[in-house]
Amino acid sequence: MGPALSGGLAAVGVLVCLALLGLGARRPAKRDPKTGELVLQCNPGVIWLTGGIAVLGPLGMAVLSFVIPFKNDSQMFVPIGLGAFFLLIGGPMCLWAIRRRTRVGEKGLTCELVFGGRRFLAWEEVKKVSFASGQEFWVVGPKHKAMLHVWFGGVREAVPLLREHLPPAVLKKNASTIDTFAMRVGAE
Repeated sequence: MGPALSGGLAAVGVLVCLALLGLGARRPAKRDPKTGELVLQCNPGVIWLTGGIAVLGPLGMAVLSFVIPFKNDSQMFVPIGLGAFFLLIGGPMCLWAIRRRTRVGEKGLTCELVFGGRRFLAWEEVKKVSFASGQEFWVVGPKHKAMLHVWFGGVREAVPLLREHLPPAVLKKNASTIDTFAMRVGAE
């Protein structure tokens, strides 16, 4: 197999993976039974993917180091470095995918951060919204901001709530941004 073919297969694999992650975000949203708030968080596919990278990457490098003979002693550190790379990339991403949530409620948005912090942004405090990256929709206030990621399960159910609760001036000024986000997540 030539390098062009293997590179092409890797690119197709990455694109298929990203498409599956996007489809996973179209799953139904979860609601908090006590408050009725919409709870948006990464779908299990993202969690399993990042956890798999963090665990299987280093294990795969360890197995390969026993299968492929080294030409000299300095090559012994290559699989160690690659395994550490997979662990350092996949581990924090897995933590982020498990712990990061955004709650959308009648009074505002609450972000639950990776290491236990919570930030509340009332609807009245919202000054602008942004969707510049095409992945993260930011609702920005004077002190805090809240993120709605396109990979969050049930994110499309948040779009009608955004349109209902955002201040009229923000809705008018950012109508095209909200429409782009809605189109990206498959909302109406």
